Parts: sequence; C-alpha cells; structure tokens
Amino acid sequence: LSSLLVGQAPLDAQAAPSPAYWSEIQKRIKRQQRYPKFARERGVEGAATIRFTLLRNGSVADVTVAESSGHSRLDSAARRSVSEAAPFPPFPTGQHGDSMSLTVTIIFELQ
Repeated sequence: LSSLLVGQAPLDAQAAPSPAYWSEIQKRIKRQQRYPKFARERGVEGAATIRFTLLRNGSVADVTVAESSGHSRLDSAARRSVSEAAPFPPFPTGQHGDSMSLTVTIIFELQ
C-alpha cells in the first residue's frame, strides 16, 4: 500500500519555487496523503493530478483536479492532501510574484 507524490515545478523560472521551497511543499503534501479506505478495500488504484495556486502568504486557492484518476474518491483524497497541507510557509526571500501555479500528481497504488 502506498501513495506517492510526483511534483512538477513551473517551467517559468520567475514563477518557479526554489528547490528547497519546492521540496518543503511536496513534503507537506505527502504528510497529508491518505489512501481512502473504501478504495483500498476494493483494490482501486490510480493517479490524480492536482493543480493549485500557492499565494505568497502560504495559503492555497483554486485546488482543482487537472487530470482525474478515474475514481472520484481518489480524486477527492488527492485534492484534500493539498488543501490540508496548507498553510505552507510564506514565499522565501527573493521569490518573485504574489502567487504561483503548481501541479502535483498523487499516485495511489496497492503493493
């Protein structure tokens, strides 16, 4: 049983988080990941890609499913992982912009 997190930083270097900040974002999301009991008991697996906006103060907005796992419970659990990980630390010194659009893929896989 595992739930993995695959992160994707923005391609635009101006909007991309520093490697250390990106690592912290991913770590916090990973800590909130929960494999839904209903899905686990029925052998449901999948990957949901979640897009969200991270604001300068560390709060999140617009947490949406960019690519469905094909299972609503996995999609909901993936969205919850991001929402419940907030607030994140505020942007580090030198981070440009007031917000950044980020994407993570959360993989639910039984082992």
